[in-house]
Amino acid sequence: MSAEAEGGICGSLIAICAISTCLAWCNLTPAGAHCCANNKQSGCCGSCFNSTFDEDSWDKEAQKEEMRRAEREAAKQQPQPTQPMSTP
Repeated sequence: MSAEAEGGICGSLIAICAISTCLAWCNLTPAGAHCCANNKQSGCCGSCFNSTFDEDSWDKEAQKEEMRRAEREAAKQQPQPTQPMSTP
């Protein structure tokens, strides 16, 4: 064999090893697993994307309206009078 053929075979084997190693790493590493201080298999879920995936704008408006209604109800109710304290 000539030196060029041996170099070609060696280069091909190195390329095959490098590609197979990269493919194995890509298959075992979940995309986005290390973002948001999160090391879950599911990737970037949680506090980073709650506002876009779990909540809708009408949910927030409904919560605000519920809080306003609760505050109005609390303002309507007055505490009941208590019995005066006596000294023994």
